[in-house]
Amino acid sequence: MENKIQELTDKIYREGVEKGNEEAKILIANAQEEAKKIIDEAHKEAEFIVNSSRKSAEELVENTKSELKLFAGQAV
Repeated sequence: MENKIQELTDKIYREGVEKGNEEAKILIANAQEEAKKIIDEAHKEAEFIVNSSRKSAEELVENTKSELKLFAGQAV
């Protein structure tokens, strides 16, 4: 009888551990998928910021050149 109780206890324990491991694998897979989405979104946002900064810098350069030409023309 005691042996049967021990076997049943062991079986319940193993099943619990297996179920816990399965749930952990699912949680890890979901977390990895979510992390990938976050990283992809961060890359897109970073690319947008870099492109916006380049555009602003190019506009600043063009405006500065135009102002220098204007001042040079007025100085003559």
